Amino acid sequence: MNRFLLLFFISPLSVLSQTETKILSYDVSAVMNDRTREITGRIHVEAQLVDSASAQFFFFVPKEWAINSLQDRNNDSYDDDRTTSVAGNVDLIRLDLSDEKQPNDTLFLNIEFKTILDSSSFGNIFLNQKEFLLPYNSLHSWLPLFGSLTTECFSLELTVPQQFTVVSEQPFDTVSTDGSRIWKRSASQRTLLSTAFTLCGLQNPMKQKAFSSDSLFSVTLFSSPFRFNQQYAAAISSQLSDAIRYFTAMTKQTRVKSMTYAVVGNGKIEKPVFSSRDFIILRNSPAYTVFDSASITRTAFNHWLLRLSRRFCPASNDSTAVFDDGFASYLALRFLRSSYPSFTKQEQFQSLSNALTFFPVGTIAAGHTSKANTNEIISFKGRNLFLMLEHLLGSESFSAVIETVSARYSETHITFNEFQSLCEAEYGSSLEWFFNQWLYRSTVPEYVMQWKSETTLRGMSIIRTTIEQRGDLFSMPVPIVFTFGNRKVTKRVFVEQAKQEFTFTFPQVPVSVELDPQYTILRWLLNIRISAHAKTSLQFLSINRDVVNAEREALYTLQLDPNNSTGSAPLAYYVLGNISAAAAGNSEKAKENFLKAASSFATEETDLYRLLSSLRYANLLENDGKREEAIALYQRAVTEGLKSPLILERAIIEAENFIHEKFMPNNDLWFDIH
Repeated sequence: MNRFLLLFFISPLSVLSQTETKILSYDVSAVMNDRTREITGRIHVEAQLVDSASAQFFFFVPKEWAINSLQDRNNDSYDDDRTTSVAGNVDLIRLDLSDEKQPNDTLFLNIEFKTILDSSSFGNIFLNQKEFLLPYNSLHSWLPLFGSLTTECFSLELTVPQQFTVVSEQPFDTVSTDGSRIWKRSASQRTLLSTAFTLCGLQNPMKQKAFSSDSLFSVTLFSSPFRFNQQYAAAISSQLSDAIRYFTAMTKQTRVKSMTYAVVGNGKIEKPVFSSRDFIILRNSPAYTVFDSASITRTAFNHWLLRLSRRFCPASNDSTAVFDDGFASYLALRFLRSSYPSFTKQEQFQSLSNALTFFPVGTIAAGHTSKANTNEIISFKGRNLFLMLEHLLGSESFSAVIETVSARYSETHITFNEFQSLCEAEYGSSLEWFFNQWLYRSTVPEYVMQWKSETTLRGMSIIRTTIEQRGDLFSMPVPIVFTFGNRKVTKRVFVEQAKQEFTFTFPQVPVSVELDPQYTILRWLLNIRISAHAKTSLQFLSINRDVVNAEREALYTLQLDPNNSTGSAPLAYYVLGNISAAAAGNSEKAKENFLKAASSFATEETDLYRLLSSLRYANLLENDGKREEAIALYQRAVTEGLKSPLILERAIIEAENFIHEKFMPNNDLWFDIH
């Protein structure tokens, strides 16, 4: 009994990792009812117990499962108990074995089951009448979990309505019948269970397949032609196939030869991704219904490219999460930089802006310690860490480091010290100063440069530049760019003091002198400081529910930028509107702030909050009994959001939900928690 309680109160994943079970065979036969969407089936499992002797056996089943029978190889029924699991979407099944099993004994299970998985149930398995999703992993699965990731052999026979095409990583042998199709496949060698049993069904899907420019790599995308823009499908599959080639050439590691994507379901604010090796099932988004070039040319919004680049990252653990997120973002940016060089400067600036905040956060080395750390520190500041290393070592030398990292750490976890040593080998001397300040400090530098020119007796121009550091001192090589008509000259100086002067001599006076105009160095800029106050106000509200500090930061934003030259006002007024609605209970003041946010100039980064403010204003109208007026605003928000769906998808999804379902007030909405 004590052992059972221990298993009951810990997560399914940790239970499975502790269960020493070898699955010898896993055979599934299931039928989907066209009218009721009910799945009935039989599963036969042979498992070898390689743990200590035991008179009990534990496994998990989906919560929606009804087990009609549970028998051994002799068709004798097991004595079993079923307990609702505390964590995850599965129940715990305990079998009392007739004889105590010894290590290497074989256990035979025959399970007859029935389940209906609709859009309101576990994992949103059934997405709509035209699609279904059947994943297999540690927390979401349509089949039992027995504690092993692989099986020595398997078979699957799935009978579904005639109109469905079943999509998965491995091919099927399809047998058509009068009213349905039987999809069959099997393997007699060791197979990942996720690969064997993760699949989805679509009605009349379009198939887009693209090869890389050298025809060595391919990407296939299945999607509904009614809800997925086919121009988008062709563009993204072509980009991904070329990205595989690019990442392979950069890392010298062929980790992906071909990938298959399936897009299912309607837009959701939270969109779980189900994958098995090189087969990925994505939930749909409003962005997929309209071709949005931002999804192709930008890193921050290119979820496809970021997901792919993660497959080329070195192995890491939680304490080095920057290698998962920051390095993946860096690889994606390098690819986009080669494809769309004109967007490089804008991407770099956005990276600085997104990385910097006044909200108390940890260092890069701290990893995923908080929501703020995950979003800002790891993804954006982590990307800048690798960009600055490329700047410091030079592109060729840093590419050599990437090759070495990929060769040595595809399986073995890399540490910061090991990575530092590889960089030092290319740099030629210690980089302790660099890693100490960027990994273990949460601050960043701020540079202010002034310059003046003097003319010598021989007509030469002497340019004297003075660079001051404000706040904590950093040591960094910083580029200075001198412009002479159409010609640019870049000089690199090493800044390490509070104030330094550098002198240069040129034949003529430059038209302009700029400090790091490409935003290579992570640093504070005036307009970024203003936008950081606005972003910080939202973080205090959403992460800490700290109304006092949220209001202070929002008001400070408006004071620093009364003319809204940075486009930060929509976010500041959005926060003030939520505070008025939630904390003060002042509906009229909230409406006033939301209207100001909705009518203010916005940047790409703050445009979402301009549209969300329109929705919050409509929410308040509906709360006053004016639903017809609110619906008109919801519909207008959808129309406006579809002009830039990838960036504004959250507002689109919310608006569509409010159109179909009456608004129900709750504090989580005003505190921006979803």
